[in-house]
Amino acid sequence: MRILRFFGWIFALVALMALVHDAWTALQGGPLHLSAVGELWFKYHVASLNFMQAITQRYLAPEIWDNAVRPYFLLQPAILVFGVLAALFLVLGRRWRRR
Repeated sequence: MRILRFFGWIFALVALMALVHDAWTALQGGPLHLSAVGELWFKYHVASLNFMQAITQRYLAPEIWDNAVRPYFLLQPAILVFGVLAALFLVLGRRWRRR
């Protein structure tokens, strides 16, 4: 279960980085805006975003990208997505003690 906890902490770190990014942007003079996953992904590594879109649409189905990945992942606030993933992985990675 260590691997689940490891990924949980990685997701928690990414959520923290998204929070810092949003706070830094707000401190630069703009309003507080929770950045979407797709917005940050496009800003920091557009090539991998385009690659994932092409792979999903070509080899799986275009409907998966348009009807699932985009609205339920890419358009959601990054801190929410990665915070939920972190909590899920950390809970699943807990060691259950026998009584």
